[in-house]
Amino acid sequence: MTELGDFPGQADDRQVEAPEAIVRSCDPCGNRVQHPRDGGSMSHSAGRSLVRRAGLAGLCLTMMVLAAGCSGGTPSSSSSQAPASSRTSAASRLTYVALGDSWPEGAHCGGCRTFAGLYADGLHARTGRHIDFHDLTGQAQPYFETAGGGSASLLKALRSDAATRDIVATADIILIATGPNEIGVAYEPSKAGTCGGADHMNCFRKLGSMWRRNFDAIASEIELLRDGKPTAIRLVDAANSFLSDPSLMQGLPKSYAMTEGALIFKILNDALCHAAALHHAVCVDVRPILNGPHLNRSVDENSAASMRAVADALLATGLPELPVARG
Repeated sequence: MTELGDFPGQADDRQVEAPEAIVRSCDPCGNRVQHPRDGGSMSHSAGRSLVRRAGLAGLCLTMMVLAAGCSGGTPSSSSSQAPASSRTSAASRLTYVALGDSWPEGAHCGGCRTFAGLYADGLHARTGRHIDFHDLTGQAQPYFETAGGGSASLLKALRSDAATRDIVATADIILIATGPNEIGVAYEPSKAGTCGGADHMNCFRKLGSMWRRNFDAIASEIELLRDGKPTAIRLVDAANSFLSDPSLMQGLPKSYAMTEGALIFKILNDALCHAAALHHAVCVDVRPILNGPHLNRSVDENSAASMRAVADALLATGLPELPVARG
């Protein structure tokens, strides 16, 4: 068995461990829009079970839910002729966009308020500013069903969908939580014994290369759309679902969860943190938060406690990239 530490390329730049969880309620809306379940959107047979995240004992934690009517639409930029009150109002608002899969969407926790929405609540409570929250996770993301429901589908939406591009162009704060729907690239060959290479690690290298390429391109596309404006980008990884979902472990030795299984989620973290380091973003590692300091604890990722812990870790990163509101 390959041990977790044997795979090269770990990037620890700007990772964040979770402080105590706190929950605040956002004012104008505390509801979220519930979208129909994604159905996995993976061509790989493992993908649906694994990345639906429903089977993982469920951990609903990654980012975002927009309550219809909460955002009030994209704020328009104020002109030099606008009344002072309008300019002050615009300066006191922040636009936050959540991008990701069905975990931050809340598809596996009965439409719960996930860490994406709780992050919006906390941003309002901590900054005192109105948060225009746009939920583009899961079913709200174009190409989610047709392009794999992971980093590739998000990249396609950012490059090809005009509405997505317009919303992201206005975003002061962007949350990205996606990737696990694509783990079949390594999981299925590993399970079948066809990973390839003298060390039987080629399928893991392929997965890591794909994720690094896609997350780098996603961050680059966001920078292009933002056109030099200050932007706080937060990239969130995922807990090790092999510890929580028995269906993933069928036909595999018990050690798999802490070896190859753990390696898959380490590769995801490495890719996200690599992109964060290249693009002056922040990578939030939820594995020690949810799986414990030794990364070996089973967890319900869709529980209220998990969601709040991840939201708290996001809030702990602050917003050092953004100017302080005046007036």
